[in-house]
Amino acid sequence: MKPKIAFIGLSGCGGCEAALLDLGAELTELAARADIVYWPLALDYKKERLENLAEGELEAVWINGTVRTAEQEDRVRLVRRKARRVIAQGTCAHLGGIAGLANLFRKEELLAAVFQTGLLVNNPAGIRPGDRTTGGESPPLPPLKNRVQPLNRIIPVDAVIPGCPPPPALSLRAFSALLDGTLPLQGAVLAAEKALCAYCPRKDSRPERFKWRRPARVHQKIWDPAICFLAAEIPCLGPATRGDCGSRCLQANMPCRGCFGPVEKAGDQGARIIAFLASLLEPAAGEDVEALMKTIPDPTGLAYLYSLAACPLFPEAPEEDDG
Repeated sequence: MKPKIAFIGLSGCGGCEAALLDLGAELTELAARADIVYWPLALDYKKERLENLAEGELEAVWINGTVRTAEQEDRVRLVRRKARRVIAQGTCAHLGGIAGLANLFRKEELLAAVFQTGLLVNNPAGIRPGDRTTGGESPPLPPLKNRVQPLNRIIPVDAVIPGCPPPPALSLRAFSALLDGTLPLQGAVLAAEKALCAYCPRKDSRPERFKWRRPARVHQKIWDPAICFLAAEIPCLGPATRGDCGSRCLQANMPCRGCFGPVEKAGDQGARIIAFLASLLEPAAGEDVEALMKTIPDPTGLAYLYSLAACPLFPEAPEEDDG
């Protein structure tokens, strides 16, 4: 019998599932080797289909998106019981993704901003989904968890395909390894271990030693598109980010923002980025490093754009604690 697989999306933009469709004809060939029993994006299957599977009946489930709601946590625990392998697909499942920046705020602050106080919100009555006290009749939302969580803080993960979204070539390699029985050991990141700088098309223009006097964002200066961003005093996270992404951003003349996560055994990616950037700063006479660091806008959003939810500073919070 063909192995059974499933695809599930949690909180995210949907780009990871769209990236699977980028496989094109190769996806059709792979589908011929496996039985896709659940994929809400493409197939009209209901949750009951998952519930009716025997434990371990799925060969693998691919999960993209981060765990934001109690309902999503219940679903991933369900599929963990049903599947022999769980593959975290994309940065949100791997590290929490951009949605993880919500961990900088309380749940109440987030809900108020989205439904009541946000700049683009037109809701004079202040109605929230499920709020009957002000005459609202909209259905309730699934309860939010106090923290955005990467997948491996909820269930064991057998393999990770990094990227926002993952390049089709990585997904294809993972599919082939799964169906051929050569998937690596539990928790392996299915991408090369070297940092992005090793693959950068501009690496030959990076000087051996350099210091920053005044770092800038890409829209604040004119730079030579053929030279290393770091040499142009533009923050690029390639030195602290796993490569094998195809250098897509660099080829589009944009610096790396870290979506592939840290290299093997590097620990907290954001902390490494902050330390790396600070090491490049060279204050002018009479200027301290702290003042120079303030010239880097939103250092938290820069260093932890994709990995804040995986940061050790944000362990899972008790559900009764909204701190």
